[in-house]
Formats: sequence, C-alpha cells, structure tokens
Amino acid sequence: MTKIHKTKLVLLSATAFFAASTARAQVADSWAITGDVTVTAANTADTTTVDPVNPGAVAGIDTALISAGFRNSISGSAVGSSASSSFTSVNNSGVGGAAALTVDGTISVGAGNGSAVLNNTDVIGSAIIADGSANSISLAAVGSSASVSGSATLSDVGGAATAGETYAFSANSLAVSSGSADGDVEVDQGSLTGGNDNTVSLILATGFNAPAVTQGFGNSISVAGVGSSASASFSATVGGDGSSLDSFDLTLTDGAAISSTNSDNGTVAVGLTDAGIVTPQVNGGNGNSISAAALGSSASFSLNSSTYGGGVIGEFNATVGELTVDSTNGGNLVTLSSDGAAGTPTLISEAAIAGAGNGNSISASAVGSSASVSYSNNVYDTGAGTAAGAVSFQAITVNSTNNGTIGNTVDLGTSGSIDGGSRNSISIAGVGASASQTFSVTDYSGAGLTGVASTAEGGITLTAFNTGVVGVSGGLSNPSIADGFSNSISAAAVGASASQSVTRTLVGAQ
Repeated sequence: MTKIHKTKLVLLSATAFFAASTARAQVADSWAITGDVTVTAANTADTTTVDPVNPGAVAGIDTALISAGFRNSISGSAVGSSASSSFTSVNNSGVGGAAALTVDGTISVGAGNGSAVLNNTDVIGSAIIADGSANSISLAAVGSSASVSGSATLSDVGGAATAGETYAFSANSLAVSSGSADGDVEVDQGSLTGGNDNTVSLILATGFNAPAVTQGFGNSISVAGVGSSASASFSATVGGDGSSLDSFDLTLTDGAAISSTNSDNGTVAVGLTDAGIVTPQVNGGNGNSISAAALGSSASFSLNSSTYGGGVIGEFNATVGELTVDSTNGGNLVTLSSDGAAGTPTLISEAAIAGAGNGNSISASAVGSSASVSYSNNVYDTGAGTAAGAVSFQAITVNSTNNGTIGNTVDLGTSGSIDGGSRNSISIAGVGASASQTFSVTDYSGAGLTGVASTAEGGITLTAFNTGVVGVSGGLSNPSIADGFSNSISAAAVGASASQSVTRTLVGAQ
C-alpha cells in the first residue's frame, strides 16, 4: 500500500502527467492518495511546430506498418498543452490479481494553450495495420487537451490466458477543464480554466495514401486537428478464451464536471492535399477505423467494456454522482479541405470496407463542438465471450455550443463500398454543435450477453446550440452496399444535433 498525503503537480510548458497513478497490474497492488490531485499545464509560446517536410530532410511517416500485437502505436503529433491523470492496468502474464486506486479528494486536471500549433508531418506511401488489437497509426495537431482515464486490459497476447483479475478506481469527484463551462479561456501559469486560444493546423504535403486495416479489433488510422479537448474515459477490455476480468469498479461519489472551450482565435485547419485519402480499406475485423477530422472543441465522459476472442468481463460497475459535460467552440473557422483553407476541394477515393467485419468505419468530418456521455458494452467475434455491467448516474447534463464556421469539402469520389458485415459505415459530415448521451449494448458473436443494467436517477438534459454556418460541399459517387446488417454510407451537414439513445443490438455471427 502506497500513501501520498497531498499531491499537486504544476508544469508551465507543454505537458503535465500524473505518472504515479499509472501502473502495470500484478497480484494485489493498491494505491491510496489522501487529499486532492491537481494537474495543470499551460503553453504560452508563440508557436509549437512539427515540420520535417518543408526543410526537405525527411518525409515524415513513411510506409508505416503494424503487423500484429496489442496497443502498439506509430504517431506524429504537435501538441500545444496536455495535462492528464491516468490509472492503467495491463495484464497478459497469465497470473490474476487486483489493481486498486483510491483518491480521498478531487482529481482536477486543467490545460491551456496560447501557442499556434502547426504539424506538417506527412504520410508517404501506405499506412497498414495487418492485425492485432487497439493499435494505431496517427497524425495529429492539438491545441489544448485535458484528460482523466482509467483502464483495465487483459490479453492473451503473451500466450497465457489470465483469470481472477479485479480493478477498482475510486475518487470523490473529477474536474477536467480545457476551457470553462461558460466558454471562457484562461491560459496562464497552469490555470485550471485552460482552453485553446490560437490556430491549430495539420497540413499534409503529399496526401493520406492507401491506409489499410486488414484484420483485428479496435485498430485505427487517423489524421486529426483538434482545438480543445477535455475527457474522462474508463474502459475494460478482455481478449482471449479463458481470460476473465471478474470485476471493474468505478466510484465517483460526488460526480464529475468536464468542460472544453476553443476560443474565437482557435482556427482549426486540416489539409489532405488535392488527392485526399486514397484507397482507404478496412478488410475485416471489428471496431476498426480510418478517419480524417477537424474538430473545434470536444468534451466527453465515456464508459466502455469490450470482450473479444472469448474473453469475459464478470461485472463492469460504475457509480457516478451528478455529471456535467460542456463544450464551446467560438467564432472561428474549422475546415477539412485540400489545403486547410475554406472551399478547396479534396477526395476520398475508392473507400472500401470488405469482408464480414462489424462496427468498422471510414470517415471524414468537420465539427465545431461536440459534447457527449456514453456507456457502451460490446462483445466481439465468436466464442464464450460475455460482458455484464451495472452503471448508475445521479443526473446527466450535456451542453454543446458552436459559433464558428464549419466547412468540409471532401468528396467521396470513384465509389465507396461495403461488402457485408454489420454496423459498418463510410461517412462525410459537417456538424455545428452536437450533444449526445447513449447507453448501448452490442453483441456481434451471436452467443448472447449476461446482462446490463443502467440508471440515471436525476434525469438527463441535453442542449445543442449552433449559430455558425455549416457547409458540406462533397457528394457520394457510386456508393454501394452489397450485403450485411445495418451498414451505411452517408454525407450530411448538420447545424445542431441533440440526441439521447438506448440501443440493444444482437447480431448473429457473420
């Protein structure tokens, strides 16, 4: 047992991490923190730049390949300010045990950025994930990011199934801020208000060429520009027949407040070149994605339990007090286009989702403000996998506001196709403000779930408000869906969207 009697970390540059709360699970490991945990980061430099292309020295990320494995990543990113607190347990040893963190206080995380963030890293040739789980290849430019996370992962990657594991995360409350709930941005000396107050730009030189995910679970290839992001996420993932997480327990007695703001100065520009995304393909597996996105502000609270390959989650339990999630994007410009400027057209060429996979996606989106609360429970592929859960909230309030101009000029040219499977999608979207709350249960195995129970005792309130122009100028050329269940190909422009949903989907083995 490790006891820490007051923890406050402040970093006045780019990144602050509460590293003491990250650990690899072994038998009966526990940590107790008496008092609050405060983590802040502020960046006030003129620029934060990653630019290997323009000097001509290197190509950036050239022919990236992840052949197999778990939680591997290849990335090129420019980040203005990042603050995070995490408690992570990963076990593929074959020996079960317990991992527990108790914070007798509030976990407060704040990040603020006043620097122009520029990323000109390029993707040359193909980016391929051949197999494995939760692997990623990514390019990103991020202004300000604040996050709290807790996760438990059991995997038989090492060849040994692990059973009898438990995980527990407990704190009085969470306060996660990258900009305040009323839309204010304050970037000075590690202020908990935070937010993004400058340009964020990700401009490719030669394009996003032939990205492909050929198999696996939860893999992603992405290009993204984000002004401000605040998140709290908690997840359990179990893979491999015989692997079992007996219990995952999250307790936030006094609830959580998550807020993000991207100011009027926070222009977000993502440029994919004239060629755009060339022949993106997802050829199988489950929950894999290829995406390009420009996002002004995002605030989210998420709970997720997933099993694959016969893994078992006995109980995924979460007890959360009053929860408030707020996101605001100011009167700026958020664009996804050829060169990051408004109105310059670009393409997704020959996008294809093939095989009998489930929940795979290829997408290009420009979003002003997104605020969300979600609980998802998923059983992937065949076997004896199950994932049970019981989640409760005192009350849920979600607010999303966009005042900026949103533009997406991506055109789905020369066909977009889905061969089969279920809940696969190819999409182009422009969204002003989005507020959502979802409870979802999905079983792709055909074997059935052990049961899920969710409650929101104080009700649910969602508000989305948009004053900005939203434009999507691309279209769909020769889209086709050959077979499958609940697959979609779409192009949409949405001013404001508020949605609350409860979904239960049981899909026979594909």
